[in-house]
Amino acid sequence: PDPGIARRRMILPFEEPDRFAAADFIEAPSNAAARAALAAAEAWVNRRLILGGDAGGGKSHLASLWAGRSGATILHAARLRVPAASDGAPLVIEDIDTAAEPIALLSTIERATLARQPVLMTCRTPPARLAIEPADLASRLRASLTIRIEPAEPELLETLLFRLAALRQMNL
Repeated sequence: PDPGIARRRMILPFEEPDRFAAADFIEAPSNAAARAALAAAEAWVNRRLILGGDAGGGKSHLASLWAGRSGATILHAARLRVPAASDGAPLVIEDIDTAAEPIALLSTIERATLARQPVLMTCRTPPARLAIEPADLASRLRASLTIRIEPAEPELLETLLFRLAALRQMNL
């Protein structure tokens, strides 16, 4: 690019707090398979669903919406140090590919399985491509229904850009 143009670029701080309201979610072909799977929890393999995809693709937003509808408890794998107690509610476990204590994650999944609780998990890296230890955890994750949220299409990005601009009272 022209160095003169690069010096004149204005960086817009579009960092947003997490807003996971249903009205804020943008339905698009890239997230259609995930939305369909979330609507049919009874069809999840072993009562587990893993939503995968790039950062900012809508995994956490969809997980939050599902948690609200199902009464699920939301856990973050990076903060899970001991197995979560089973209270009978469905579970959402965010970012399983960042688990700090894999044994705690495995035990939490096992407790949910024994209690017949649905477990929705999110990750950026598909379980099949993760180097997961212990082997039992790898087995449980690979024996789960996995849906990838595809990269956003231009129409979704355009809608998102207009929403972000409108929040800042900007006209594009």
